[in-house]
Amino acid sequence: MITLLVLGMIGVVSVFLFGMIASGGRFYLLNYNPSKKKVLTDIKKMKKLLAPNINELIPWKGEEINLLSLKHGSVQRKKRGTTVVQGTFNSIYHEPMITYAYKKYMAKTENAVIYAQTSNRSFQYRIKDQQIELTINNKFIGILQSNGVLYNTKKKMLARINRKSDAPHYPVLIHSEKGHMKELGTLVTKTTEEQINPRALQFLDPNMTDQEEMVFLSLVLFDMIYKVVK
Repeated sequence: MITLLVLGMIGVVSVFLFGMIASGGRFYLLNYNPSKKKVLTDIKKMKKLLAPNINELIPWKGEEINLLSLKHGSVQRKKRGTTVVQGTFNSIYHEPMITYAYKKYMAKTENAVIYAQTSNRSFQYRIKDQQIELTINNKFIGILQSNGVLYNTKKKMLARINRKSDAPHYPVLIHSEKGHMKELGTLVTKTTEEQINPRALQFLDPNMTDQEEMVFLSLVLFDMIYKVVK
């Protein structure tokens, strides 16, 4: 009788352990090299996660771009196989302007997704194979290369951010309708101790169109977010 009871308990424990191992294996497979369907599911989860923050964002009317602070607001990190980071960027008046979430998958090389939201725009960055697929307001814009160059769907340069490790500013340029590169503004990378709440962006083109602002933001936001999550 005792032998049967022991064997029964061993059987139950074995089934339980097998279930845990199988569940862990499934989690690993889903998050090592996720399918497009899995990534889209994760983006939906990010939107749900950020929903309370999105409702608190101040309206983005155009002039708000001048108020974006370089110092980020709250940041939360969770790690369980995958890494998830949630954060907010505020205005220089401490008002929430941008909220975002980042998820790093379990692959050895950088394999991740970022979802960011202002009050009127959404930005998705799918990071894989040393390049970033950029989607704005659910429309695929193009590929952002690791060197800061953004190519449109026709594989032509759309814009670029000039990164130099020792530079206090990163200029952002867009390919204008006249065929030349036009500077839209710069992302601040270094500040002094005297600057309590520095602006993130400087030397902004006062005649920047809505379309140009959208592309400009997509480049500077990626750099700002990636600096925090990494």
